Amino acid sequence: MPEFQRTNAVLRPDRLGYEDGGEDRSKECDLVIGFDFGTSTSKIVVQALEVARFVARRRAADDGGTDWLWPSALHVDGAGVCSLDGSATSRRRRGIKLALMEAAARADDAEGAGETQAMVAAYLGLTLRAARSRILETHAGVLGSFEKLHWSVNMGIPSGSSEDSDLERSVVESNIENLFRGAIVAGWQLSLRPTEIRLADAERALQHPAGTDSQREGEGTLVEIEVFPEVIGGAYGYANSDFRRDGLHLVVDVGASTVDACLFRFRIADDQEDWPLLEARVKRLGVAELHRKRIEALGEMQAESLRDFDPLDGLAPVPRMPWAGDEAPAAVAEADDCMTRKLHRLVGGLIAAALNGLDPNAAELKTGGEIPIVLMGGGSRADFYLDALREWGKALEGLPSGHRGIRMFPAVVPEDLDPGNGDDGHRLAVAFGLSHSAPNLPVHTPRSAIRAVPRPAPVDRRRDCVGKDQV
Repeated sequence: MPEFQRTNAVLRPDRLGYEDGGEDRSKECDLVIGFDFGTSTSKIVVQALEVARFVARRRAADDGGTDWLWPSALHVDGAGVCSLDGSATSRRRRGIKLALMEAAARADDAEGAGETQAMVAAYLGLTLRAARSRILETHAGVLGSFEKLHWSVNMGIPSGSSEDSDLERSVVESNIENLFRGAIVAGWQLSLRPTEIRLADAERALQHPAGTDSQREGEGTLVEIEVFPEVIGGAYGYANSDFRRDGLHLVVDVGASTVDACLFRFRIADDQEDWPLLEARVKRLGVAELHRKRIEALGEMQAESLRDFDPLDGLAPVPRMPWAGDEAPAAVAEADDCMTRKLHRLVGGLIAAALNGLDPNAAELKTGGEIPIVLMGGGSRADFYLDALREWGKALEGLPSGHRGIRMFPAVVPEDLDPGNGDDGHRLAVAFGLSHSAPNLPVHTPRSAIRAVPRPAPVDRRRDCVGKDQV
């Protein structure tokens, strides 16, 4: 990675480049924004293709802290003016990603969905503008030499829904893609404004987008905007690491509010990565839900010791319990057991779907097989989730005879990208994967397009009986 130099380069008002381009008029650079929009925090990685990659920080000065976590909260004042930091007169809106996911499930509430989508679009616009500013300011020594900078955006969206029937899931998943795509397209349009952003501006941008898959960057150029399942980005680092193996995999993303579990087959077809998404489910089993269940179990008086933990604060992603596991009150142990059973049903349901037609012949499901699990997300290092998955894996051993259970792998990013010195790759995995050029990301067949595979008929090894006419 090149050594970065700070300069006094003046940014364009739209934060797409510098007022004075580089000296070499023939040099151009493609910049890809990988945007991981999380429930508690967002993470942003920018790749200057064939040049360098950067983690976008909230402040220009790199103090080595956690300012690469962008709180997923929007502040709105009485006049409808939006900001990321807020003021004494503004109101903070948290959980806006989860609210948009819930809006997707309410097909009959178009007005409510529109209001939520406008808040998300305003948040994305403010964050994109700030992230571009920080990248251009901090890395002007590298990017300032280019005459033109061409931007594109890949944003992650939830991979599935929490609905039970196939028809309901198909509708909700389609709504999720449309709502999140509309929000990021409008967000980019808003991010080009040099002035303040109001909720009314976001509503207008949603009603009158400049394009469906791209937005005008100015001077006749286009910026490409794509949305991908978050797990595609998160699994990218694993698929390009020494851990990689082809075949059936579970991918589990543990977030602040939800656990996103997906069943993938990693493979290369026609010299291109091709990952069929066999099944995907999202459940409210994240660290915020775990924390809420524990507080409910303890009651108001006893729960006082847990009040300092904020499950939507990305800086405190793991609930801290004041007792050792075997000393926890019975009510807390029961709450944890209930959450564990739900998590087992979530991942077990995906394996059942594979056995019942999605991939019944997979070697990972047979004698001697082992089910790989790729872990990602801010909560994936929490002991509760690791212990619950290990317990589930133990139950699989020997079913069928000789099965080896599970093996867990971390979602990885390059060492020089990890701002936590090797301790935060699981948080940046989605943004890192999505920071690659969209045509180079794996092709993924949607779950709705996957056809069931018939299980092989059992072979009748009994010899035919000898008839009288054969004697």
